[in-house]
Amino acid sequence: MKHDIRRCGVLMHPSSLPSPHGIGSLGEAIFTFLDLLNEAKVTLWQVLPLGPTGYGDSPYAARSTFAGNELLINLRTLAYDGYLELEDVLYHPEFSKDRVDYGQVRAYKEPLLKKAANTFLTEAESEEKDAYKKFVATNSWWLTDYALYQVLCRVYNDSRWAEGSTAQRQ
Repeated sequence: MKHDIRRCGVLMHPSSLPSPHGIGSLGEAIFTFLDLLNEAKVTLWQVLPLGPTGYGDSPYAARSTFAGNELLINLRTLAYDGYLELEDVLYHPEFSKDRVDYGQVRAYKEPLLKKAANTFLTEAESEEKDAYKKFVATNSWWLTDYALYQVLCRVYNDSRWAEGSTAQRQ
């Protein structure tokens, strides 16, 4: 059998997409990028793992196999959907144009993601809340442990475990 099909592709993590919020996201820039790939006849897009990064912020050190990286959530989409104010996403710190400063991005985005989550929990339509409850119920087999793990990481400021560590002594 002769295989003369040739393809080309790119390796790029969504965090590399342009964004005013310090990190690329799963928002409008992804559709622009996909249109560009299509126009260039690029048929393959390989992404690095999309999980929440752990120590060192490497996509290969994800804290979960199942959870997504919350920093990839598009803030503009949350504003368009009514979970954030437009001012929340229009006014932002100056971020590096050539690399992701995860500490700066977290300091900026996490309070906004919490605000959006609180707005969702208090103001979302019943249909959206039902879909959320269904997601939680369907995924509780991993989600409950992951939520606990994230709390412990925040309390102990790390996810690494070592014999005699502060986390173990307390």
